[in-house]
Amino acid sequence: MAFDWSQVYFGNTLLQYAYFFGIIAGAVIVGKLITWISKNVIRAFADKTETKLDDIIAHLFEGPVIFTIFIVAFHFARQALVISEGMAAAFDKLIAILIILNAAWYLIRFLDSLIVYYIQPLAEKTETDLDDHLLPLLKRIVKIVVIAIALVMMVDKLGYNISTLVAGIGIGGLAFALAAQDLLGNFFGGIAIFTDKPFKVGDRVRIGTDVDGFVREIGMRTTRIETFGGTMLVMPNRKVADAVLENITNEKQRRMQMTLGVEYGTSVKKLGEAKRLIIKNI
Repeated sequence: MAFDWSQVYFGNTLLQYAYFFGIIAGAVIVGKLITWISKNVIRAFADKTETKLDDIIAHLFEGPVIFTIFIVAFHFARQALVISEGMAAAFDKLIAILIILNAAWYLIRFLDSLIVYYIQPLAEKTETDLDDHLLPLLKRIVKIVVIAIALVMMVDKLGYNISTLVAGIGIGGLAFALAAQDLLGNFFGGIAIFTDKPFKVGDRVRIGTDVDGFVREIGMRTTRIETFGGTMLVMPNRKVADAVLENITNEKQRRMQMTLGVEYGTSVKKLGEAKRLIIKNI
């Protein structure tokens, strides 16, 4: 007995459902094929060339392009089904959201590749550690900004009022900035230290009137100083950047002032001999 593809379930025949899932399955197969070609052909070719543009293209092919194929296939597969207007509107919103996600994925991959293949090699050639600390932060900020924009666009596609959401984000951002002002102060203090370079790791510094020791670590939030007592002092970068700082490491000579007591009966000759011995042994 032959299978009857014309049987109707929920307003569509079995053949229509077969078309729908067949298109989706075909997209998955094409995506797997592109992934294999990207890893074994495109990336191998990109590694042999000096230009970085092909590396960026290969990086894009291993994710967003495959998702694009799935979205296109999903759109055409939907055309094979007979659905209500409400369901069609829901499908259209879903496709729009998938397109926004895909575009955000493209942008994040592209900007991340620019940082990895163009900015990072330049940072490795510089003597300062500022760019080495800022690059991971820059990559995170780029991702957060792109994702935030994508989320706002998706909320708009779902029919919600964006102005209310943006206003709420602005108020929340202001509250966060006020709550994290010490953290931000230490962060920008760290940037000031890396930029001005008043000292480097290993230097002996005197900060204010209380801190005297050797710099062991310079971070984006704190600076670690080893005191002469052997303890490790962790100072917020904001205080280090605002304090009066003296770098003692590069001094050519040091002035010392001491008060020495002698008996009143000491002769001038002995005072001169004592002065000569002190100067000789300094």
